Amino acid sequence: MANHNTVEERKMMKLIDQLSLPDEEKQSWTNRIRAEGLSEELVEEIQKKLTPDEDSENNLKRVQHTSEVSRLARRWRLAKNLQHK
Repeated sequence: MANHNTVEERKMMKLIDQLSLPDEEKQSWTNRIRAEGLSEELVEEIQKKLTPDEDSENNLKRVQHTSEVSRLARRWRLAKNLQHK
């Protein structure tokens, strides 16, 4: 059965595409969202990967992306809860 992605899931896929991470990882996340939809586990996995570290030069960008992922995850949760009521 085909999964119809929500607006939030499509925005998350666009954001994932912009991340400065290995293409294989980004493609894996995008494929998971397309096939199964967004999940709490996937959101946590993305946020862990974006956690700034001391050695990274892109910490500011990572913080910005982390906040954007969090914002989209909140919108996704809200839409999901409203849909189930």
